Amino acid sequence: MNQSKQYLTILWLSLSLALLVPIRTSAANLFIIVEGVEAELEKNVLSYMTINQEKDNKKLGEDRIRRYFQMGNQEIKDALKPFGYYHTFVQSEIKQQDNEWRLYYKITPGPSVKISEIDIRVSGTGETESQIQEVITKFPLKFNDTAIHALYEQGKTALLRATTAQSYLDAKYSKSQLIIDPQTNKATIHLHLETGDPYFFGKIKFQAVKIKESLLRRYLEFKEGDRYSGKAVLELQAALESSSYFATVAVIPERDLATNYKIPIKVELSMNKPNKYDLGAGYGTDTGIRGRVRWNRRVLGSHGHTFDVQATVSQIKQEGRISYYIPWRNPRNNRIEIGAGLQNKETVTYDSIDKSLGTSLQLKYRKWRETNSLHLEETQFNVGEEGWRITQLLVLGTSLTQLNVDNYKLIRHGTKYGFGLLGSWDQALSDISFLRAEVSGKLILGLTKHGRVLLRGKLGAMTVSDFDLLPPKYRYFAGGDSSIRGYEYESQGPTNEFGKVIGGQRIIETSVEFDYAIGENWRAAVFWDGGNAFDARGDPMIQGAGVGVRYVLPIGMVRVDVAQAISEPDKPWRVHITIGPDL
Repeated sequence: MNQSKQYLTILWLSLSLALLVPIRTSAANLFIIVEGVEAELEKNVLSYMTINQEKDNKKLGEDRIRRYFQMGNQEIKDALKPFGYYHTFVQSEIKQQDNEWRLYYKITPGPSVKISEIDIRVSGTGETESQIQEVITKFPLKFNDTAIHALYEQGKTALLRATTAQSYLDAKYSKSQLIIDPQTNKATIHLHLETGDPYFFGKIKFQAVKIKESLLRRYLEFKEGDRYSGKAVLELQAALESSSYFATVAVIPERDLATNYKIPIKVELSMNKPNKYDLGAGYGTDTGIRGRVRWNRRVLGSHGHTFDVQATVSQIKQEGRISYYIPWRNPRNNRIEIGAGLQNKETVTYDSIDKSLGTSLQLKYRKWRETNSLHLEETQFNVGEEGWRITQLLVLGTSLTQLNVDNYKLIRHGTKYGFGLLGSWDQALSDISFLRAEVSGKLILGLTKHGRVLLRGKLGAMTVSDFDLLPPKYRYFAGGDSSIRGYEYESQGPTNEFGKVIGGQRIIETSVEFDYAIGENWRAAVFWDGGNAFDARGDPMIQGAGVGVRYVLPIGMVRVDVAQAISEPDKPWRVHITIGPDL
């Protein structure tokens, strides 16, 4: 009897639970058709609608579809109000066939609400600041514009941000309103901003560390008494972090300790580990497999000097270099290098052994980087199987480079320019005189959402007293991954009487490439390269063209190109593999 009661109890509970759980329809094929508004408005309308948010819900049944459909009319009206439409009329219809649902919404936005009055006032000591007044003149809503709420908020935020950027940290709105009158279709803007008084930098205190405070203060681009700038504080933080001296950096504005509107600045620092060791490896068609080992002494003494030893090995080049760096004037951007190097290089056109000792001054002006150098060099070389020669040169050089990119991982818009001038004089520790000038540039343009055009060009020319004694690293050769694809690295140029390439005194290189996204991190490319190293007008130019694939990494692109040497009689194909940034 007890077992029967227990069975009946379990049966009753099971039936009760079954009645409580609603029966679900299978996932519906749901289509929402919105007509009568432009794409941007349609996107906002759909984002507001519950039925659109739930359309992929596998548990969406008929009752909920119909309920959400009815809610859609009001949701559409609410979605259009921030765009200035307060008189929206919606006609809707729902159609069902088997398990397919079609929801139609025909929208008539009606007349928009227009801006009839703009009342922007700035009071306080900052009311005449030109930067603040400029933001007011550029306020995104003008008289008789449609009252778009987002533009009002954008302008309101920009005005307050510009005011605080001018050191008015206490700035606030005493009145901020966008008043909508749907009856008259008019809107009024009221923005009353009180700037308060400006703030200034107070005393700047550095935490005691191994580095002399006199060097740390050279990182400052502001001083006590200057107008306070949050941007300047962040830039100081970034500059100290990039110095490599410190493990942690904290630049702290102590606003709660401000007196007479002067904010003390406290800089907290902790020293980095003194030594840094790096191992690296890579591959490129020009170099083959390559490896690198590096030891960097982050700081030597209290004056911020650093020491660097580096060795690189590849299939065509072996190099060792020792560098000693001294901060100069503004240590953020300027330093002196004293260095020595030894390099052995073997290509299809020449062999060379270079020894160098010299110094360089590295400067930065805004986006431009300048390097001025003086090196004493001795080079043993054999070019075009003409036999080994030895040349000593005292080379004076200067170069300028500029890089502009919008995104280092995948550049959509970017430029890189380079200018160089170097030479020697046979009356100053040099066997020959020469002067070489060079200009280069790269341009990336994102023409479509998924496509880019990459342009590259290089021009170079020289005059030399004895070309036969000019080391190969100062001659011009063409061909390779970053030159004219389809040809081996530095395999092209003027030849001697034996038909061996010996390099030229001039160079022209051009490249046009188009790549297109074919996946999240994959891109396909087509390209054409042209130019050559030459001595005189009329010397032959060469061309290469082909296709490639790219894979986007945080460090840049992995590129695999298959290029054809169009100018060769048998038009051979060559594979080029490179890893690195576009610019």
